[in-house]
Amino acid sequence: MGTKLSAEERGWLKQLDTDEPTKPDLPEPIATRLIELGLAIKLVEGGLQLTALGRDELAHRKPAK
Repeated sequence: MGTKLSAEERGWLKQLDTDEPTKPDLPEPIATRLIELGLAIKLVEGGLQLTALGRDELAHRKPAK
């Protein structure tokens, strides 16, 4: 995908990569950007959840071992 995310945006995206029922509360500008890029969706009950595209973005950017 190659989305140009800032280090801060990437950090918040990583925090969304959780199975916990309570999702982190992101700053509105970051949340809006991740939603616009299709990397996250807004949940009815509040918070954001990663999309398949968001998970792919994280997997794509993992450092090689």
